[in-house]
Amino acid sequence: MKNKIYILFALLAAFCFISCSNIIQEKEVNDSASETYVCFNFGNERAIVSYAYPENYTYTLRGTCNGKTSTLCDKLPYQKFISERFEVFHGEWTFELTAYNDTTAVFGASTTQTLNTGSNSVSFVLHALTGGRGKISITLSYPSSADVKTVLAGLYDSIPSAIPDLNSVPSECTVFSPEVSASSVTFECSSVPSGENRYVEFFLYDSQDFCIGSYLESVFLTTGEYISEHAQTFVNSFAATVELTVADQAWVDSGFVLKAVKAGKEYTLQPVANTNTFTASLPLGLYNIHKLNGDTGVTLSVKATGNSSATVNLAEREYITTAANIAQVFASLTGEANVFVVGKLTASDIETINEELKKTSYPIHLDLSDTYGLERLPMYAFEGCTNLETIEIPSSVKAIGTKDFYGCTSLKLIKIPSSVISIGDSAFYGCSSLSSIEIPATVTSIKEYAFSGCTNLASLEIPTSVTSISGDAFSGCTSLKSIKIPSSVTSIGCGIFRNCIGLASIEIPSSVTSIGGDAFSGCTSLSSIEIPTSVTSIGSGVFRDCTSLSSIEIPSSVTSIGNAAFYHCSSLKSIEIPSSVTSIGSSAFSNCTSLESIKIPSSVTSIENHVFSNCTSLTSIELPSSITSIAMCAFVSTKIASIKIPSSVTSIGKQVFYNCGSLASIEMPASVTSIGDQVFSYCHALKNITFEDPDNWFVEISSEQTESVDLSNSSENARYFRNTYQNYSWIKKDQ
Repeated sequence: MKNKIYILFALLAAFCFISCSNIIQEKEVNDSASETYVCFNFGNERAIVSYAYPENYTYTLRGTCNGKTSTLCDKLPYQKFISERFEVFHGEWTFELTAYNDTTAVFGASTTQTLNTGSNSVSFVLHALTGGRGKISITLSYPSSADVKTVLAGLYDSIPSAIPDLNSVPSECTVFSPEVSASSVTFECSSVPSGENRYVEFFLYDSQDFCIGSYLESVFLTTGEYISEHAQTFVNSFAATVELTVADQAWVDSGFVLKAVKAGKEYTLQPVANTNTFTASLPLGLYNIHKLNGDTGVTLSVKATGNSSATVNLAEREYITTAANIAQVFASLTGEANVFVVGKLTASDIETINEELKKTSYPIHLDLSDTYGLERLPMYAFEGCTNLETIEIPSSVKAIGTKDFYGCTSLKLIKIPSSVISIGDSAFYGCSSLSSIEIPATVTSIKEYAFSGCTNLASLEIPTSVTSISGDAFSGCTSLKSIKIPSSVTSIGCGIFRNCIGLASIEIPSSVTSIGGDAFSGCTSLSSIEIPTSVTSIGSGVFRDCTSLSSIEIPSSVTSIGNAAFYHCSSLKSIEIPSSVTSIGSSAFSNCTSLESIKIPSSVTSIENHVFSNCTSLTSIELPSSITSIAMCAFVSTKIASIKIPSSVTSIGKQVFYNCGSLASIEMPASVTSIGDQVFSYCHALKNITFEDPDNWFVEISSEQTESVDLSNSSENARYFRNTYQNYSWIKKDQ
């Protein structure tokens, strides 16, 4: 019993000791807390390459000490954050800082530091957070007098190591075909990874497809950021020394006159005394070599990398051979030749011919019409045979396969037999010398990119046997001036005539029910087009950058108009939208700088993003009572002087009337429950804004500060709205 009493007293004593110890320790900690303070600032080192500054954001700070994490502040404005003196415990702390743009986290920083009793200072270096996306728009200017025919622009993970080949444009590149008098292009990308370095590079090419200039821009964005920049570059003027040798011809001092011809301009080559060579210093480009009485058939490529040379052959040669002897024939060639192949032909023989064609440096005219046994040209049959000038295909062949003549840049003439029923993907892609082609009436399908990049193709007749034409089939055929689509075709594929800058006339039959995205984008010579009543939808970007399109009538059969459908149709003055249309996509009429007025039917319920942005001549628009929302930037930079917002509208997005310098007055109906930031910024002519319920609104400057606004004075309202900054929010009290 006595032992148990001793044990009880011992336990009570220990408990009292531990309790007193905890009290003392707690007092020490509390005493330390009352004496330990920390302030925060930002270091000079920067990890931001975008247009961002610390004062633009709110800050949330979390700290961890002794395994316990607490929030020291939540979305505090910059000035308050850097002036705040936080009371904490002394010891080792890990601080994590997050910077917010509205509700989006865009920057972060972390640091570990031991805090001593008294005042402490901690410095952060902000780093952009990854995982989000931003947008860029870069306009590159160049001399309008420069011979710029094509511009490639792309967003790259690293600096490109080589100049892109126009015959095989990388997928990340956007292709521009500016007008002759143009002096700028604009590259846009709406999905740039945030917090990661990227590069935008422009490559400028002349009318001979030589790169004459470039521009590189480093891009580093935060989440949700949009950067718009203007840059300027110059074009280079190169010249190279060329030397031509006349083969198999004894030198005669006055025997020959040789000329190099580029784009109709002749350059005389000077003879080198006592030799059979000619020389000249020529600008970069592709030249046809002529003698006094005719074309020699020789094409000379003059490059910036150094001197160029070629052999001029003044006598034709013909060779008749079987497939077994084809290699021997090509090895014996000394100049331009006509090669006739007879007998049985296999896919393996085609591979051999391809190899030999690539070995020779002479123009070749290949005739396979007297062969048999081959029912289909194998894939890549004559791909890259740049010396192949003419060819006749065997009558046994039923299909031209994928990329069979891809990159045959010298191919001028091809005879397709009536046995062929299909033309494969990219079959004639980049055949830039092909000026005409006869498609037999047996062909039923033309696949994707079949004739894409045939820049010299001026005329083409599509037979009524064709029922299917796939996307981009004729994209980049810059010399194509007119075309008639047969009534056998029911749909026009995406990008089918994309960047056909010479296309001025096209007939669409009543059999067509849909027009795919970007079908006519970049057709800068297309001034008018008739859409048949059979069409029910107009895809995204269908008439994008059709800068000569001045008028168009949309039939009542159309129910939807896709995003950017008429983007940058700068000559379009008026359009009628039928009541059958229920949706108009984002940016549908953006940059239609000649558009003066438009009436939206009551079948449409919303005005989408950027739908009329930069329509700098738009002075009048009628909004029906069916409209419930007006999305971001809908009327940016228009000349609208006044507009009536229907009482059906409940929301007005950000920057809807941004930079509308002619807008003088506006009435805000009571139905509106939300108004976006900067909705009337830079509306310098705005005199009056009348609210139907002026006492029902207040302004939220941050999450901790609100400001009631007297909206009964319409002129004061206009001034207040014009001066509203992006971090203000307009809130309706009853919401």
